[in-house]
Amino acid sequence: MISVVYSQTTGRIRSVVVPSQANEQIICNLLAGEALQQFNMSYAKQDLNALQATLNQITGLIPSKDRYVMVDANGNVLSACICDSACGDCDPKNYDPQGKMVGCQMIQHDTASPGWTYSNGVFTTPPDFVGPLKPGAGTVGN
Repeated sequence: MISVVYSQTTGRIRSVVVPSQANEQIICNLLAGEALQQFNMSYAKQDLNALQATLNQITGLIPSKDRYVMVDANGNVLSACICDSACGDCDPKNYDPQGKMVGCQMIQHDTASPGWTYSNGVFTTPPDFVGPLKPGAGTVGN
C-alpha cells in the first residue's frame, strides 16, 4: 500500500510515501489538519496530478484557496507559495529560526506574484511596459 497524506481543509496532497518493498509497513506521523488515504501499489505508478485527481474524487475536496503571497511592510509582493495554514504551514524564507514572521504578512491570493503591490486590502498588478523596444534591443551584444 502507498500512503497519501493530504490537507483535510483543502484536499491538497502534502506527501506520498511509497514503500521500497511491497510488504513494508509504513508509519506516517500526521500533523494537525492532515489526513491519510491509502492506495494499492498500482497507484504508485501515477504522477502526482493523476493521484491528486483520484484523491479529489474520493474526498470530494478540490484544492483551492491554498495559494498565498508574502507581502513586506511596504506592500510589495515578495513571493508566492502553496501552503495550508490549518496544517501549520508558512513560507520559511520569511520567518526567523523561532518561527516568527519577519517583516512580512502571508495573504491568500490565487494570482498575485512578485512585482505586484498590496495596499488597503487591494492587490495591484505592476504597470505594463510602455513604448516600443529600440531596434536590436535585447539581442546579444546590445
